[in-house]
Amino acid sequence: MIASGTLGVAEAAFLTLAVEMRRSIIVAAAEDQAGKTTLLTALLAFLDAATRPVYIRGIYERFEYLTALDPGDRYVLCNEISAHLPTYLWGRGVRYLFDGLIAGFPLATTMHADSAQDVLETLQRYPLEVSVDHMARIDLIVMLRRGMLDGREVRRVVAVERVRERRGQPELQQIAVRDPFRSAPQLYSGRMIAALGAWGDISDDEASRLLAAQERFLAECTATFSDDPAGYASRLEQFRR
Repeated sequence: MIASGTLGVAEAAFLTLAVEMRRSIIVAAAEDQAGKTTLLTALLAFLDAATRPVYIRGIYERFEYLTALDPGDRYVLCNEISAHLPTYLWGRGVRYLFDGLIAGFPLATTMHADSAQDVLETLQRYPLEVSVDHMARIDLIVMLRRGMLDGREVRRVVAVERVRERRGQPELQQIAVRDPFRSAPQLYSGRMIAALGAWGDISDDEASRLLAAQERFLAECTATFSDDPAGYASRLEQFRR
């Protein structure tokens, strides 16, 4: 995805570290087939080996994990928040999903939306009606776009926005933003470092070193393993050890 230009090394380093730190992420796009699940799946390769996923079973989910499991080593994975398929989640089930955030279960999922603000507004509207304090527990919203560039179809991360709680309301802060398909992303490195420091309870210097090391690793992998998934997987396992 880095090699194809879907996202840059710096954005990828920040997002993979966010997953390692078990932060809650929504990947959204307005278009179908924009690569939401592909991106999220790629990021999930960086989950700590001790973290165990909880798979949401769409309309069949009973949410027993809310009382049966310890959130300290779990990561909740929901295919998509929409009404399109039985394996997706909609209505009151989404409110239960966000009850899990309050209980300490981090969440990764996808949505259809035009912007990060549209994600929040969709969650707040009927029939989802997620409360503002629950929405404020989201950490990141990543926006994708699919379109044509020089006669070929491309996919791009056009925004990475941090969700912070401000007076009980979710507030968006841009981490990275791109004019679709033409410009390089504008990165707010200081905000990346501040977010990682807060999530990892580490100093800004340590967060900066962590981010730089992750960038170096991903740049190396992009140069070496773009056409060698098995080699990349082996190198990732070695790096994490």
